[in-house]
Amino acid sequence: MSTSSVHVAPGYQFEAAPNLSRLDVRERLSHSAIEGFFSIADKWTVSIDQAGELLGEQAWQQSGLGAPPDISALQQQITGLEQHNTELRRVLSERGDELEAARAANRDLIAQMNRRR
Repeated sequence: MSTSSVHVAPGYQFEAAPNLSRLDVRERLSHSAIEGFFSIADKWTVSIDQAGELLGEQAWQQSGLGAPPDISALQQQITGLEQHNTELRRVLSERGDELEAARAANRDLIAQMNRRR
């Protein structure tokens, strides 16, 4: 039984083109292969949605172009970080006020000492 070869690119010959719908095939794709895929997709004017469908969910996520798996969790994390940032700014402002008060007291004490001489 003879198998026919598939020419997927000049100079490259395979028994069969990779089946990107199979998980094990997509897992074997390297980062550079995904970049190459998107380069070709761009030249062929394949939309991002079509490219995502062709790559499959896991490779799409690994490419960094897919939506995060849990946007709600990320939004909660952002809210928590914003609250933490607000608290840090409040503490910094208080410390700045305390520092300014300490500097003013120091200036007053030095002025008093200089007058006594």
